[in-house]
Amino acid sequence: MFAKLLAAGEKAKREETVYSRSVQATSQAFNVDGTLLHTHTHAFERPPPIPIQRPPAPDKPSTPTLPIPPNPPTDTLPEKTVPPEEPLPPLFQDFEAKKASIVDILFKQNTADGLGAPCPCGVAGATRTTMCRECWNYSAACTSCFETFTIVDTNGIHSTKVQFCSCGIGDRAEQLLNAHLFPGTFRRPRLAFTFAMLHDYHIHHLTSALPAYDYIAALRHLTDGFFFRDAANPYDQFRDVFKMWRILEAEMRAGQLHGIDRFFPRRPPGNLTVIHLYQLLFTADGNFQANHYLKTMEPKLISFYRGRVFFPSDPQYRVFAHRIKKDGQGSEQKTTCSYLNAINKQEKKKFVGTDISGILNIQCSHVFVVSTVDLQYGERFLNTDYAWHHVFLQRGLPTLEEMENLTGLFSYDIGCSYRVHALSRFLSRDELRDVADLVAKFEYCVPLVHVSNHKDNCLYLYSSAYRTGAGHFHGEQAEQVWPYSNQFGGQGRQMCNGNRQDLYIDLFNYWNFMKVVLLPAQLYNDLIRAAALKDEKLKVFISHCQSYSDKVPEWNKESREARTVRRKEVCCVYRHTPSKRRIYQALVDKAEGKGSLVAEEVSDEDDSMLEDSDNDEPRPPSPITLSPKHPKAVPLLLKHSISARDLQQKIMCTHAAYLQHETPTLLTKLKDLRSALNTTLTRLCTVQAQVTPQVAEDIEDINPEIKNNTPEELPLFLPSHYTPADRVAKGLVALGTLELQMLEGAAYDNLARLRTVVRLLGAMGSDSKKNDYGQARHTLNRASYRVRPL
Repeated sequence: MFAKLLAAGEKAKREETVYSRSVQATSQAFNVDGTLLHTHTHAFERPPPIPIQRPPAPDKPSTPTLPIPPNPPTDTLPEKTVPPEEPLPPLFQDFEAKKASIVDILFKQNTADGLGAPCPCGVAGATRTTMCRECWNYSAACTSCFETFTIVDTNGIHSTKVQFCSCGIGDRAEQLLNAHLFPGTFRRPRLAFTFAMLHDYHIHHLTSALPAYDYIAALRHLTDGFFFRDAANPYDQFRDVFKMWRILEAEMRAGQLHGIDRFFPRRPPGNLTVIHLYQLLFTADGNFQANHYLKTMEPKLISFYRGRVFFPSDPQYRVFAHRIKKDGQGSEQKTTCSYLNAINKQEKKKFVGTDISGILNIQCSHVFVVSTVDLQYGERFLNTDYAWHHVFLQRGLPTLEEMENLTGLFSYDIGCSYRVHALSRFLSRDELRDVADLVAKFEYCVPLVHVSNHKDNCLYLYSSAYRTGAGHFHGEQAEQVWPYSNQFGGQGRQMCNGNRQDLYIDLFNYWNFMKVVLLPAQLYNDLIRAAALKDEKLKVFISHCQSYSDKVPEWNKESREARTVRRKEVCCVYRHTPSKRRIYQALVDKAEGKGSLVAEEVSDEDDSMLEDSDNDEPRPPSPITLSPKHPKAVPLLLKHSISARDLQQKIMCTHAAYLQHETPTLLTKLKDLRSALNTTLTRLCTVQAQVTPQVAEDIEDINPEIKNNTPEELPLFLPSHYTPADRVAKGLVALGTLELQMLEGAAYDNLARLRTVVRLLGAMGSDSKKNDYGQARHTLNRASYRVRPL
């Protein structure tokens, strides 16, 4: 059997050598448009195969073959049943039905109708070779139909080829906007910025004051890390596009694109101010960091907002300011407040080279900016008047019924002088007269920090701490936005005025937006703190009532709102013993001939301070009069004596600290204090020789060693140094009364400073346990809370 199979294989191999030696090869060439150009047929002879030589197979003994049993007949096999096929799920049945159309669509993605045909663009010899995979109705076109286009994204500036659709879905600008691309121009755009890029820059700009120039420079560097100067520079187009993008976001955020005006019919249409509620507690403050440089050639671009938000309409505002200046109005009225006098004498050189010296903001008690105006050459009342008028117009004027019970509070750092003729200014100007009735409903105050720099009378007349219904309104809210806006001062002063106003409008809108977002958490934290302080404050109040139980019924009869002026000083229930500074000023005034120097006149215990100035009667001449040669000698004597006492006390405390620690710093400080004390003692002795020559012998008996080494141990030879009998003998009784008043005023001043320090330490240490962690922080806090000598 094996021999037969081997013979059959040898026969098959011999037959393999019999084949056709003629073979043809065919090649075809095609045109660019796909048409057949020509066909070539090549014939060649295949080489003959090499015969295979195999050795002869050895003889093998034959093997007996076994008989093969015959196959059984098919009639005797049992029948097999075929089960029916299970039907496909409905999803796959639908797939089988759509399979032909799906295959057709898949093939169409790799081709298009009309490929190779002439392109209808009109370019000579142009054929349709390119198709668009993103437009369903797009027909194939040539490469000339695609334009070079620049797209600016967050990862760089990209140049690509695009073609706008002509299937009726909008013009080129609309097609770009539908693709989330903002065109650089709306007529024939060749440049576009992605929405993501505009939003990314807007957030960076508002949070970190990133200039547009720097942002575009960073994108050029991302485009090419080495040849970044060769990348396209879309800075000029970006400024215009971002200005349009910014106002679109403002209109969306303010609800104007959603028809919010129908819910606020009193407001002017198109208002873009982000507010939370109607407030009648306002603060005003100016900022000279937001100025604008005067330029000879500047584009006359106005703000895109056109008076619909914080800044009023710039053309109208400039006409108003020019008219006020031409009429000679708007200048500040004369005032005796030392703080306002300092403002009027401020350095005018810092306004040179600027046409806008700064801005003035008006905010509500929750630090929401509600109005802003430009300042021209300093801060004048007319700027504040117009800004306040713009506040009422933006919020809407109340009805007559609402005006009956309406009261408000206006805080201004020069409010003591601003209020004097405020109502008359509003009534005298046609532009402001419509809100004069509303202005009459307001009272005026000075912020709590600023009022400490005013005269003492301003504290009791204009401090919000003594205003009924003011609550915790401290009036300093207008200062809180300046650290944020000052970051953009360098950018704003170089812009044209329209772009500059748009910049600050965007900043203040973002500030208000963040306030709206964070206000619930802030109010919740304030409520928690108020609840924690309630029991503590109530306990202190009850303790004071018990300590002064005999005086409480009498105090309750006093009016908190009553203010009377006696001898040019405001008297009220809040005013205590006069301070050292006021007593000294009174002494100087009397010494200069403005009144007789009477010790009793400056005494808090004398009834003359409580009498009305209209009922003043002539007083007898003072028992102490100054020589015309030195009219201010007595005030200077008392002033130098107080300074010498303070220096002696500081030297004693510093010397005690040096004995305990012996550090070089304390030793240097001790030497400086003793040097200052010797200078003060020299001045004191000079004045004493003029005022009290009767103590000259006592001064000469001083030990020179004590004077040179330990001047803090020297007596000052003032009336308080002597016994009552010696004061009478030396004629120092009247001077002793004045010294007592000065020491009492100094004591009250030190008590006021002590209260301030205690409140400060309490505020600093109230949350230290919660906010500070680690041994180093707690040790540092304890070291910083040490009370230094007053």
